[in-house]
Amino acid sequence: MEQEQKILINKNWKFMHGDFPEAKTPEYDDREWYDIGIPHSFGIPYFMEKQFYIGYGCYRKWLQIETGFDMKKLYLEFQASFQDTEVYVNGELAGTHRGGYTAFLIDITSFVRPGANLIFVRVNNLWNPRIAPRGGEHVFNGGIYRDVSLIVKGKVHVAWYGTRVTTPEVSAGRARIVAETEVENTSSVQADGRLESILLYKGEEAGRMESAFSIAPENMTTVVQEQFLADPQLWHPDTPNLYTMVSRVYVDDVPVDTYETEFGIRYFEFTADKGFFLNGEHYDIHGANVHQDQAGWSDAVTHTAIARDIAMVKECG
Repeated sequence: MEQEQKILINKNWKFMHGDFPEAKTPEYDDREWYDIGIPHSFGIPYFMEKQFYIGYGCYRKWLQIETGFDMKKLYLEFQASFQDTEVYVNGELAGTHRGGYTAFLIDITSFVRPGANLIFVRVNNLWNPRIAPRGGEHVFNGGIYRDVSLIVKGKVHVAWYGTRVTTPEVSAGRARIVAETEVENTSSVQADGRLESILLYKGEEAGRMESAFSIAPENMTTVVQEQFLADPQLWHPDTPNLYTMVSRVYVDDVPVDTYETEFGIRYFEFTADKGFFLNGEHYDIHGANVHQDQAGWSDAVTHTAIARDIAMVKECG
């Protein structure tokens, strides 16, 4: 079974404050640059900053592409980069993104070759009246401050974040599951196949849906599927039960892609006199004002730090 590969490439980057567009070429000498890892911020170490750095920062990394990947679709996924980003591969511009708070995908398929490939990322946090935030009292440090991954997919696949699972009808005894899945055909020929969506709970099959599709070359379709589950395991903050939907794409009965989506099943309501109810029971909601920055690391927050913050919020009730 073909399956999407998502390879974290946070290690072994080079960085330098300033604008060095000439560093996009493989022969550029970066020996004087800092050795860093991602996530990263212009403002590291945060507690030693005397003033807020505004300007450009440049990143370089050598990325190894395996033989056989040339038959796949290859993407770089940036979970966030603040805030105006250009991505070059082997000296050529592969894509750009504006906005510091959204993930983005760069198609590098036509720019790479088997072996070592140079990734050069040019980032700035210059004030731009057309990009939020346009003002405020927060500190907006620049940099690639979230994970970067190489995504390897087949030519026909579930699109990036291409699944949407909703539960429009839920009770203690039954749940209606609606799955909308974007299947993308990046090949030059029509793709005729089927989509299997298997619902798992703790590794055991809880349901299965199947639909046929036909997609023109360089096109996409949305497959809508629906099923009822009996006796669903409901999500609650104290018992965060999650289901997994395994999306399997077949073309001419050959498996070409597998993609997994986690989701929870719960129902809720607000009333004017008694407040919030979750799964039919009253539940008190307490808010927390949580900023993303961490002492010493600015906005370059690790998964461990995020988990620690969530644990502290839950401990507060």
